[in-house]
Amino acid sequence: MRKIAVGRVVGLMIAASGVTASVYYACDSYRRNKEFHRWFEDRPIHFTVDLSKPGDVTVPFHQTCGTSHGEALFIKLTPDVESDDEIGELFDGFSATIIISDADGTEIEQATIGKSTIERWNGSEDLLLTDIAPFQKGEYLATLRVEATAPQLANREQVIYAKYQLCGLEQFPAFIVGAFSLGAGIIGVGASICVVPNLRRHGFRRDT
Repeated sequence: MRKIAVGRVVGLMIAASGVTASVYYACDSYRRNKEFHRWFEDRPIHFTVDLSKPGDVTVPFHQTCGTSHGEALFIKLTPDVESDDEIGELFDGFSATIIISDADGTEIEQATIGKSTIERWNGSEDLLLTDIAPFQKGEYLATLRVEATAPQLANREQVIYAKYQLCGLEQFPAFIVGAFSLGAGIIGVGASICVVPNLRRHGFRRDT
């Protein structure tokens, strides 16, 4: 009488589970890695404004990353600012506030903008207006409240946008999941090497 070879069945289950888990974690790691690289290009807000006039401007804020090292508000001026001295002249006396709120109107983050916070960032032609503390992913509203204007900007095109400041640690979860995929793959392949040859010769039953 031939009985079921329990060891082979268990081994096959381990092999199948290992391979399945490996594929799942590999796909998840790829997704996380792709998302990380997309964050470099994402702009949660991007709108045209005139800082030479007072008042409020409210725009949608699409937060796609909640784990960035930092997040900042930038302004692109056309024509470009040629020197640091010109930055001080353009924004002399300027004062504004950026307020991030959720759909219910609850304030999530707030940051002030002024001459002391505005600077050229890493040699870029665009200017950093202020830093924003990172917050969870989701849909929000951003209100730019201009309290004291910058009249010198009246004849310049002004585009404000937000950008993630990434240090590389944001990619760490993708590496961890990739390690899980590798470990599960080793287990699955190892179990397959041990089990499959016997299954091919004897099937799921053994002689008693």
